[in-house]
Amino acid sequence: MFFRKTKVKWNVLNDKDNNIVNLYMCIIHELDELVKHLEWMPKSRELFENFRTDIKEKKPIDIPDPYQAAKYFYCIRHSFNKLIHTPMSMGKDWKRNWEEEFKYSRMKINGSTIENLDFGALVDRYKPNSNDFWYLDPPYFIATDKGDYYQHNFTAEDHIRLKEKVDELDSKGAKFMVSYDYREEVYELYKNYNVMTIDLKYMGATDEHRAKKRKEYLILNYEPVNQTSLF
Repeated sequence: MFFRKTKVKWNVLNDKDNNIVNLYMCIIHELDELVKHLEWMPKSRELFENFRTDIKEKKPIDIPDPYQAAKYFYCIRHSFNKLIHTPMSMGKDWKRNWEEEFKYSRMKINGSTIENLDFGALVDRYKPNSNDFWYLDPPYFIATDKGDYYQHNFTAEDHIRLKEKVDELDSKGAKFMVSYDYREEVYELYKNYNVMTIDLKYMGATDEHRAKKRKEYLILNYEPVNQTSLF
């Protein structure tokens, strides 16, 4: 969402996954080193598996770490749906002009504040007010069920905590948008807000899966000006 929207005067990006935060920081501060590492990485299933095993150990990262960022980017670029737990996709294009590819991301991230916090700590640190817009993309309920979608999955309690923080945003007059999976639990939690259903094309590993469409919920505390431009 951040990379699609118009950049505003003050932007904060947050993710609990320190590999994502490290990648952002390296795009800004260590781009030359990041590109250098990527240029020397061949397309290799063994390399992919080794990198993925290392990343899933959730080791502390001395941010910015361009080699770690290169390993993480290598894995998500070669994974189905850019999820670290999924198998390697041999059909993905690899060799590119990386400096050119990162140019747009660097332009968007530059000048933004980057945080590596739990969502509750983020809301506590950046006191919401009526001039704010918050977009939240939490781990989905299906990830809680399966336990392997993300580096940091939500527990059932985390989903409740998020709803409480969303209520806090609303009470302070901030606008928010939350994207979630199409589950009864989500609707029951957020039914007092504007709960919209959107249709998405599933990016699966086979032609059969790619042909499938799925629904997701989009939760807002306001009426969008133009619903067709949300995604």
